[in-house]
Amino acid sequence: MGKKSKKTSMAATPQPTSDPGLSKKGLISDTTCLGLGNTTWQSIYNLVEAEEPQVTTVQATAGSTRKFDVALKDLADSYLHRIAAREQILPYTDAVRWEIEEIPITNRKFCTINGRVFGSFQPNDLRQMYHFPKAEKKYNKAFLEKFRDENETESAPIWEWRQNLARHKHESSGKYSINSLCSPYCYAGTMMCRIWGLHDSAKFSIEMVPLMEAACNSEIMDWGNILSNKLATVILELRNKSCVTDRFIPPFYFSSYILDTLCFNSEFPVLGWRWTTQDSMPIHIYHQKLWKAHYKHYLYQICNGFMLPIYYTIFDKPAPKISSQAEIDLMALGTWFGEDKFTYVRVFGSHARPHVLPLYIPDKLLARKIAYQLTSEGVTRTLRNKKKQV
Repeated sequence: MGKKSKKTSMAATPQPTSDPGLSKKGLISDTTCLGLGNTTWQSIYNLVEAEEPQVTTVQATAGSTRKFDVALKDLADSYLHRIAAREQILPYTDAVRWEIEEIPITNRKFCTINGRVFGSFQPNDLRQMYHFPKAEKKYNKAFLEKFRDENETESAPIWEWRQNLARHKHESSGKYSINSLCSPYCYAGTMMCRIWGLHDSAKFSIEMVPLMEAACNSEIMDWGNILSNKLATVILELRNKSCVTDRFIPPFYFSSYILDTLCFNSEFPVLGWRWTTQDSMPIHIYHQKLWKAHYKHYLYQICNGFMLPIYYTIFDKPAPKISSQAEIDLMALGTWFGEDKFTYVRVFGSHARPHVLPLYIPDKLLARKIAYQLTSEGVTRTLRNKKKQV
């Protein structure tokens, strides 16, 4: 009787979704490059950019612009990789949070408390930042209607993209595996997941198919406008839900793009950065020190020369050593000490030596240092000595 009652109670309770992106409240991160083995965003960029993209003219036949012999060069000529194949930026969630949650946004421009424009995700600015030419086609109602007229079902083009045609079927969920696609469609699908702001790029959705087909047919879409609209939608959603309720704040997987807007025509003298639209490299290639793969070598330089100036410019006051929320959480565990050129954290009861940290400690770095002090010579050793298990 007890077991039956327990099962009934569990069935009546809504179960959490299995989507990794929805299981973390207020997660600020980037789309993970998955679905293509050990491929990284930068390797995709290098692979496609090596095809030397250029503006081409597509010859229309019988009302259709579809190509049947598609190569990687065709995808390169769409310039999709310039905006979608960009490396992850993970440790600087504090700076992203300041921008998307706290400062005013006017006409898709981030403004300081004094009204000065500090960053922009307007379509034309994004076009300049990522160095892609003027759009040939717009992603609008007419574009989608034309796609429907040329295809009996939305998933029809996928049949031609599969590695194994015998396994093609319309998925009821509307999501398809990236691994099932041939080149260059697999790369187009992976990059589309980035623009859609999904938590990973292992599966693409049915709504991406029209743009994937256009990109693989060398069509230069209004990528800047598409990304700008996506950013405007998710930022507004995040702000609205953060104000209304604290039960669930939607995850945000556009961190890299937000930091690109901060670097747009902004100077960071300590790092020697001064990117302009005349620079030959797209903005995300120029700022390689911020990449997930590189940041560990430049962490002190970035925290002191990048995050501190950002905070001061946005809020017109010196940055604290740690965020206000982190300081509240730290009170129960330990304390921090700030010096002129460094900061260090001490966890109560830990015998581990504290590390010298930057003047501003990002939340993720602080969490790692607390975990180190707890596990290095604290909790782990205590449990080992007492022959206990976690």
